[in-house]
Parts: sequence; C-alpha cells; structure tokens
Amino acid sequence: MRMRLTALAAVSALVLSACGGESAPKAVVKAVTPVQTSPASTPVAASAPEVASEPEAASQPAASAPVGASSPAAPAMASTPVIRIVIFGDDQAEGFAVDQYGAPTMVSPNEAAQLQTLLQRQFNDSGIVVQNVSSGGPSSSLQNELDGMDGLGAGQPQRMRQSGAQIVIEAHMLNDALGGETASQYGGYLAQQIQNAQMAGVMLVFEQDSPTCDSDHPQLSAYADTMAAIAKQYNVSLIPQYSAISAVSGWKQQMVGGCLVPDSALAAIKAQQDLLVIAPLVKNLIGE
Repeated sequence: MRMRLTALAAVSALVLSACGGESAPKAVVKAVTPVQTSPASTPVAASAPEVASEPEAASQPAASAPVGASSPAAPAMASTPVIRIVIFGDDQAEGFAVDQYGAPTMVSPNEAAQLQTLLQRQFNDSGIVVQNVSSGGPSSSLQNELDGMDGLGAGQPQRMRQSGAQIVIEAHMLNDALGGETASQYGGYLAQQIQNAQMAGVMLVFEQDSPTCDSDHPQLSAYADTMAAIAKQYNVSLIPQYSAISAVSGWKQQMVGGCLVPDSALAAIKAQQDLLVIAPLVKNLIGE
C-alpha cells in the first residue's frame, strides 16, 4: 500500500488534466522513474507504434475471421530460451462471458491464443509463448491484482517475478470502477504497476479494454484516456484497443456476455493490434 500511495501523487496532476479533474489520493512522494525502452537495461518497455496513431483495424468494415483457422505450412522451430509473454487482465483478456441463460462460456480462440499463433508464425518459432493469467468477475481489477486480492496468488511485483515473463501485458479496466475508483486513482495504480515492473525486471505493456455496449461501464472511456496519458508520460508501450474496436463497423453486434466481451472475430482484431506492439519487443529479445 505504501508503494501505491507513492505512485498516486506522482500522476494526479496529469490525470486531472486528461480526465476532467477527479480528486487524486493524498500523498507526497517521489516521482516514478521513467521506463527504459532498451531490453538490455531495466526492461519495462521498448519502442512501439506511436500511441496516438490510428490503429490498422480502424479501416476494417467488419471483424475478420479468428487467427489460426488454417494450419501453418510447416512446424516452427522452438527457441532457446523460451520467450514468455504473460497477460494479467480481466474478463475481456480471459475471454470469459455469461450467456443469456446465465451459463458461463469462453471465447475460443481468445485473444491470447491468437496472439501466440501470430507471433509463432511471424518468427517461425514455437518457443514464443503467450500465457494468459487473467480472470473474470468483479474482483478482477488492477487494484486487487496489486494487492493479491483477485484470487490469482501473490500481489505485485512478486507475481511478475514468479511468472518467468520477459514481457508483461497489463490489461485491467473493465471492473476497476466497481469500488468507486476514480480515473485519477486508476492512474495511480498504473504508475504503481510501472514501478513493480521495474523491480521485477520485465518489460511492461499497457493494453486498453475494448468499449462495451451496456450501461454499467461509463468510466471506460476515461480509463482509456488515463492509461494513454500514463503510458505517454512514462514511456510505456500502449495497445490502443479502445479506439481500434470502436472503429470496427458493427462491433456491438459482435460482443458477447451482455455486450461486455469481444467475440473471437473481434479478438482476432485485438490480437493484430497486440502484434504491432509486441512483435518489435520479441524481435529485440531474440536478436533478429
């Protein structure tokens, strides 16, 4: 908790400007050290596509078919050591939804599986592994992840260290307002996660959730803006899913679970957006 308060004050002024002036947590602390982009130094983020640029998916009139519908032409060779990418996220990252009858269902293939297929295909390397350590439900929030209160084990940065990841994708947005969390407070937790990644020695990437079409998540747009602002200030790579999915024609009809979770076709678009940011980091790690 002490480390979280350290980050809250450091980002309050930034987020108040970006999101309309919510009150930030009271703390007087040191500023967070900007993230290094070189994999040879403290690895939190490498160079990535400009976050303000228009995502490639924006020009698509509709969602494409899920990645992996056809088999690769030849098996990929495994790298040594394995390149491990770990996703910490919520219902959308997990692909967890509840259907109209109240039965749980999983999007398949989900975003993580499709990203792994894309990376292995691009680098012809089966040693590139995407591990999805995400969970759905109200307890799946960034704050609970930091504290180890989401049911998935230790808090941060211990969880990142234990994962064995070189790259960590942080993808919590959907449930963070359920406890009354303001955009300013959310920004503080993101800044705390940057510090955690530095301590764990991993490259950190922020990933926005896609928009939803229910009436229970009006904060998502403000959270997306906050994540973009924090990423820009601390030089953290950003996957701008909110704008990418918003630009897809008919995206609302392709949401499942009460319009909260993208279906497999939208997940394919999200995986393509992931690839734009993650592939350059992987390339640096394997020395290509």
